[in-house]
Amino acid sequence: MLSFAIPEGSTARKGAIIFRLSKYNRYSINALASAIEDHPLISSGWVGLLFLNKQKFFEHASELAEGLTGPVVLVYSFMSCEWSDIRAEWKRVRSMPWRGPCIIFCGGPHPTGSVKSVLKEGADFVCAGEGEGAVVSFLDFAFNGSCNLSSSIFFYDQGKLKKGRIADNYPWEDSLPFPRKPYRFGPIEITRGCPFRCAYCETPVIKGTRIRHRTGEVISEAVRVMVAHGRTDVRMISPNALAYGSSDGRRPDVNALYEMLASIRRILPSQGRIFFGSFPSEVRPEFVTEETVEILKEFCNNRTIVVGAQSGSLRMLRAMRRGHGVDEVVKAVELLVEKGFEPAVDFIFGLPGETLEDVNHSLDPAERLAQKGARIHAHAFMPLPGSRWAFAEPTPIPDFARRRLESLISRGKLFGQWMHQDRMRWDQLRCRREGER
Repeated sequence: MLSFAIPEGSTARKGAIIFRLSKYNRYSINALASAIEDHPLISSGWVGLLFLNKQKFFEHASELAEGLTGPVVLVYSFMSCEWSDIRAEWKRVRSMPWRGPCIIFCGGPHPTGSVKSVLKEGADFVCAGEGEGAVVSFLDFAFNGSCNLSSSIFFYDQGKLKKGRIADNYPWEDSLPFPRKPYRFGPIEITRGCPFRCAYCETPVIKGTRIRHRTGEVISEAVRVMVAHGRTDVRMISPNALAYGSSDGRRPDVNALYEMLASIRRILPSQGRIFFGSFPSEVRPEFVTEETVEILKEFCNNRTIVVGAQSGSLRMLRAMRRGHGVDEVVKAVELLVEKGFEPAVDFIFGLPGETLEDVNHSLDPAERLAQKGARIHAHAFMPLPGSRWAFAEPTPIPDFARRRLESLISRGKLFGQWMHQDRMRWDQLRCRREGER
């Protein structure tokens, strides 16, 4: 038998919200579950809450279909690399003998940038952007009959694309990053938004260009809860970890950064560890200064710092509106190595409009940085939905570049999924162009 996350209340359970877990969405699902766990429909047990991966979902498919008489809302949050499998899954979902309505509600990076195609392929509702406020309004819509849908929710009505009308004012900065019933721990998202609008990136589309920070009090409370449950490793999520506390996201606020990390360190026991500026976060190279690196040395346990370079070609950096040059990357790597860190430097190959000269201009500094003590994290350009380059043609990665990248791999100086990304990016672009017609 399935065990619902929320204990059953005095009323009979009529429906359920099922979060479809995957290896890519567990952090975003935590945020959504935290937003609704105290809603009366959930806390009373009237609506059950389930967290199921694909295998568990279909193992219990008959039990779910037959045992729930009210609406069942399947919540998906997914990336573009999952889109093909998600579409196939929805066909199986639609064939199940549900007793009540089965509603597919989805959001995340791919749906945000491809609203129309995702709706056409089987979703009933799509959230474009941040999801906490949207999932709260959708809970009332699906189970209470409310017509007040968040303005970030899109749907088709008699063949016309429509959206909700109410503003999304969810207080993200003051909310815990994970649910308490049950506790589902993960990295703490400390910052949302990015002012730089890089052409390849979807972050400004999903989170906006205005930078916001989770309050230090809430971050500290989250850490206290984790420690109380024996979790003493703390990781952060941020588009630029060293921007925490910055008012504009373009220069560091070293005082806010110091105090946030110092507060965490005071809460953690002696064996507690802080991982900051490493996966699933990164730092921009111009934020790597003597002051910020000293803060990292004082409080952080990780020795790897992820630095977003993206290209060694100044022309391509300008084309993608990256906002820094090559010199800033070199200085950041040299400073980090000097202070005892191992930089993992992101480079993207196969960018739109990339010439052979640009490729060499990227490979040359990548090899020099590897000699200085960095490891290169290589990517193949993926046309992400919603980004400025969503429909841009990738440039084939030339053979000479592949050989040089493979040479770095053989020396332990390069890692990443660039070969897999290179194989799938052409199909992804074709599907997007077809789906958005």
